[in-house]
Amino acid sequence: MPNYREILTKAIIAKGYKAFSDERSIQVEEEISRSLGCWVINHKSDILREGNQVFVTGSYQVFLWYGFNHDTNCKLINQTFDFKDEVPYVFSDDAEDLNEKHEIKKYVSKQPTCVYLNHEGKTIHFKVERAYSIDLIGETKLTIKVNENTKKEETDLDSQINTDYILEKKQK
Repeated sequence: MPNYREILTKAIIAKGYKAFSDERSIQVEEEISRSLGCWVINHKSDILREGNQVFVTGSYQVFLWYGFNHDTNCKLINQTFDFKDEVPYVFSDDAEDLNEKHEIKKYVSKQPTCVYLNHEGKTIHFKVERAYSIDLIGETKLTIKVNENTKKEETDLDSQINTDYILEKKQK
């Protein structure tokens, strides 16, 4: 009759992913004649757990470059935007609930990037896209079958191992 053992280990028990799209506008003092560029930098993000919900919180800074006065002048402005967005997740087992014992790992799947830039009058319109994925890690049990004939198999296996393999390769 085979023997069984239970191994207690940590494993990914739930996964989540969410892409976000932020449509924003910034007012400037001058009548804009041309939108010249948009750059998103200084992205910071963290995980926030509230009950059974998981949020990604953080900020990013947007630099906007635009021309005015019939393209004879240009300016660079910047603004920091904060966010708090829920990331939905699905457990691999139906019986699970998020609790304080679970560890949450966050991954930035897509850094905040400007994907749209336009202007109208004194207003610059732009769109920033970003994405995050999460892993919830918790304890789980693995049940394994233990082979009763390990001593015989170890002897057979030991006789098949060439301990001089690396030396033989070096000499060739």
